[in-house]
Amino acid sequence: MNKRIEIDREEFLVLPAEEIRRIVLERNKPVVGIFVADGNRRLVMCQTRLSPTSEEFYKEYARIFVDSLKESLNIFFSHGLKTLFFPLFGPSLLLRKNKFQSITIPATYRKIFESDEWLKFYKENGIRVKAYGDLSQLEKIDVNRLNMGEGIMRAVEKTASHDKHTLFFGFMSENTPGLEMPQLIIDFYKSTNREPSPQEMIEIYYGEPVAPADFFIMSGKLSDHGALPPLISTLKARMYYFLVPGFLGLNITNYRRILYDLIFGQPLHSPPEYNVQQLNGIETLDKFYRQYRDTIIGIGKQVGDFWVLNI
Repeated sequence: MNKRIEIDREEFLVLPAEEIRRIVLERNKPVVGIFVADGNRRLVMCQTRLSPTSEEFYKEYARIFVDSLKESLNIFFSHGLKTLFFPLFGPSLLLRKNKFQSITIPATYRKIFESDEWLKFYKENGIRVKAYGDLSQLEKIDVNRLNMGEGIMRAVEKTASHDKHTLFFGFMSENTPGLEMPQLIIDFYKSTNREPSPQEMIEIYYGEPVAPADFFIMSGKLSDHGALPPLISTLKARMYYFLVPGFLGLNITNYRRILYDLIFGQPLHSPPEYNVQQLNGIETLDKFYRQYRDTIIGIGKQVGDFWVLNI
């Protein structure tokens, strides 16, 4: 059965953040979220009008990315989310141009994992930083020889005592089910002489127990599913797409719309059987289907030199 609507959506959208946080914690939902912020190169071009052939573009890319990430984290955590997964450096970076690897990646890394500003941000907000994926693969994009893997683990150690929120940064991980997963399973089998259970696989991969994700928030191409963290990306999660780059689409109002949908708008379970004579809304449902029968999610259009999802 549908959950009873306890608050109007428009009223929910303007509640103080602390009140929404209370509702989220009281309902224990959402607890775990995934945010895949794609389309950042387009976002930087729109905001700066700089050419992606210039060094200034890649410097601005790092600045806008880092600033936008902090704004997004403030939105998620101020509204009660306990754990967030954020794929940061993925395998696709191996295909990026040298300036991206030599300018943008080092600047992003230094700010997020080494700067006093961000270490203070983690401490003040009780954010514990964790890493998943394959840190050893960062050597392939560490053209400045910063030993990023070691620096990331130092940040993990420095924030280990923070206990309000957990932020999992993803490195070189893909949801198939993670290129690094087979070796972890082999090592487990060698030491125990048995296969790991599903829960044990999660603990092996992430270093601790993690609940299945409650939501994915994504942008850009639907093919970006490859960036989703393995093992916790299950049928339990609700999926939400922005037609614009993720950092542009994620604002307080849009996230509250998502929260309202998660908490109040959707049933926990579908009825096991339908009885048309006893169901409410069947006429409205029929009109809805007829209105949107020609709508397809995923079809796009050309906007100048860019391809975007259609509206």
